[in-house]
Amino acid sequence: MKGELYACKDRNGTVLGVAKTVDGAMKHAPNDKTYAIVRGEYTSDGTRHAIGRGRQVAVREFDPSGGFRWYVG
Repeated sequence: MKGELYACKDRNGTVLGVAKTVDGAMKHAPNDKTYAIVRGEYTSDGTRHAIGRGRQVAVREFDPSGGFRWYVG
């Protein structure tokens, strides 16, 4: 598989799931609305080395207006 992969990780750095899209990776976050992060990694040769250590593309954290929400970008 070539191109960018996205990994969803929990607070402890455990990879919860990998997807081809940011939205797909966000769906791997637990339903309890806790902290989660999505990182993208471009793999031109199709390998998955260091998956989940690439650039941050989304994070779910506490929202001052109440609860948790995703911040993408």
